[in-house]
Amino acid sequence: MLAPLLFAFGHVCYHITSATISGTLWNTVYEALALGWNEMPALYEQLGIRFEYPDNWVLDASEDQGSPASIAVTSPSGAFWSVSIHPADEDLAALVDQVLAALHDVYQDLDAEAISQDFGPCESIGYDVDFYCLDLTSSAMIRAVRTPQGTYVVLCQAEDQDYQRFEPVFQAITTSLLRGATADSMIR
Repeated sequence: MLAPLLFAFGHVCYHITSATISGTLWNTVYEALALGWNEMPALYEQLGIRFEYPDNWVLDASEDQGSPASIAVTSPSGAFWSVSIHPADEDLAALVDQVLAALHDVYQDLDAEAISQDFGPCESIGYDVDFYCLDLTSSAMIRAVRTPQGTYVVLCQAEDQDYQRFEPVFQAITTSLLRGATADSMIR
């Protein structure tokens, strides 16, 4: 079940930490422009979801790998943002705990902090996680959000030295996903 979500871990090892994902998409895009987000972002619009991402990032969708479907976009430097799509009635806590357990299996020495975070009218739960891999520290976040369309588990990850630089991009992508989930009808 977690294999589609964790396929992005084939990239360079990363560390997981907090990110504030709030505000509107275009408030964070200006910061993201410096990271290669051109004026015309790429658009993913399949599987009942929609999000924008930098057009120089690589899209990897696991649509044919069964359930849950998962989609990831990866920067040229290896930072990534991914989302897995689950039924709307899935248990948020169980989903984020499964992702954390899978990370712990790969990175035994990790530090995780439980987080509750609002994305506009939608509340998320998850973890900020820190770990070492190949003598590098990395940062990432795990968040689960319920919408009428489904439950989304978002995982963002980058090396510590790059995480703050990519945080506005992660925010913009996540904000565009939730905006695409018809923000007027989100469930708290």
